[in-house]
Amino acid sequence: MSGSGEIQDFADRLRGLRERSNRSYEALARRAGCSSSALHRYCSGAGVPSEWSVVERFAKACGATREELLELQQAWSRAYAARDLLRSPARDGAAAKDGTAARDDAPARDDAAARDDAAARDGEQGDESRSDPSDASAASAAKTRLPLAGVGGRWSWLLRFASGIAVLSAILWAFDATQPRTKVSSPAEPAVSGSGQRVGVNLLSEHCPVVMAYGEKDACVVELQRLLNRAGAGLEVDGDFGPLTRMRVEVFQIRAGLRNTGLVDEETKRALYAGKARLTTWPRERVVRRIHEVFAEDPDRAVAVANCQSNLDPLHVEVNPSGIRNWGLFQIYGGYTLAELGGTPERALDPEWNIQAAHRLWAKTRDFRAWQCGRAVMPYSPSPG
Repeated sequence: MSGSGEIQDFADRLRGLRERSNRSYEALARRAGCSSSALHRYCSGAGVPSEWSVVERFAKACGATREELLELQQAWSRAYAARDLLRSPARDGAAAKDGTAARDDAPARDDAAARDDAAARDGEQGDESRSDPSDASAASAAKTRLPLAGVGGRWSWLLRFASGIAVLSAILWAFDATQPRTKVSSPAEPAVSGSGQRVGVNLLSEHCPVVMAYGEKDACVVELQRLLNRAGAGLEVDGDFGPLTRMRVEVFQIRAGLRNTGLVDEETKRALYAGKARLTTWPRERVVRRIHEVFAEDPDRAVAVANCQSNLDPLHVEVNPSGIRNWGLFQIYGGYTLAELGGTPERALDPEWNIQAAHRLWAKTRDFRAWQCGRAVMPYSPSPG
């Protein structure tokens, strides 16, 4: 599927959910946390949201099932990647020049969107039970709010004075919130305790996405990293679902007997809380010593190749553009090479098996041409200190 095809597939899924919900773009946009014009662009394939949380809120407002959320998350990931691939420097430059015009046009929607909204709005009349209480209160507040424009003289001054008091109260409240105790934050931002430690939230709670994925940055990732570290991952708990966190998720899934997708679904979350697998492996010193023993013919270059391929990390997992993984210390290709060596992903993550398998590959030509780093590296020498 081409890049534009990935984006259109994602847009078709959004449009199908919206039509099924029989809600207007305005109503769904309020629940998704974006403008109605932006939501229409997403549904028409003219844009892709940068945050999964927007898509998730929209889908839940449309009544999406857990399975639909999982499929939609995968479709969004593909569309998001395709969007970046389709961008060009020339297009980005033109967009920067036309930024003001684009902002002016953003509130506008085409006639089809207006007709859809009108039809959906007719279906929403008298159906207050489907609206969130927060929407009703917001609408009530909007009706009763007094604009400062048009209120002159003494009343305008009094309103400004009252606004100043409100701002001052907010500042004092914010200062009080900085005092030593755990601050409550939104799911999109990791909380920090009074001692400076990041605080996570239960992965199975409503505050976390049904499926967590690479690129997420929030308190849910803090909890994910904490659970992985409990299994022996040795991660920095920074709330960032980056490459190393994704690698450790895949290794945990393999060792727990789950499908290694790198996505943290409900089954993976429950396995993490149950402690279904361990992520312990050899330390760096033992890895270097064992490679020297097995590759006695060219030990320093063998260590250099492994260091270049995986940073001497036995649990290193890289994903090729085709989706096939490279595994372990010597990044053994997970396609025909792993099958030829009689291995599995789980065996390839065993440093002893990986080193021995790499030596068998090396012995065919007695050089390292089979590895991407094979011709580029110099013999390995540990850094001082």
